[in-house]
Amino acid sequence: MNSNFKPICFQRWDELPDFDLYIDQMIQIVVDQLEDFSLFYEDTILSKSMVNNYVKKKIMPKPERKKYNKSHLSQLMVITILKPVLTMSEIQTAINVALKSNPNDKAYDLFCLSLETTYEWMWHLYHGEQRQINLCEQGPFELAGLSLWGKYFTKQTILEQRKDFINE
Repeated sequence: MNSNFKPICFQRWDELPDFDLYIDQMIQIVVDQLEDFSLFYEDTILSKSMVNNYVKKKIMPKPERKKYNKSHLSQLMVITILKPVLTMSEIQTAINVALKSNPNDKAYDLFCLSLETTYEWMWHLYHGEQRQINLCEQGPFELAGLSLWGKYFTKQTILEQRKDFINE
């Protein structure tokens, strides 16, 4: 593996807070986890109105007495991560399918693993290393991850070229 490769790591289910959270606390956890990927988001990574819309549109469950739990937080992480590459309807379907196949903890950990794996694949491809990936054998989260990281590296390249252009 290239010595310059720096793997990414998303918090797993067991690392998420095991107590109820208010909306501001939950948003801050998501924003802190995703701040390195802020180039995906035009303005704000996440806001109260976004969360309220996700609940209103039943993309994520309602809070209990204005408090959110691990399930809410994990679903909000998935929504926020995937929204640059999938529609809300597609995200909702992917979450529902994942939760039919696995309990919340396992589904979320598999999602994190698929993102980390696809980041590694795309990083190596981006840096000119040949990789064999059979797309037909990948699940929806792996394919979404490839789209996500393809977009990430595209934006990163544009920013670097822009800096070079400005410095000329």
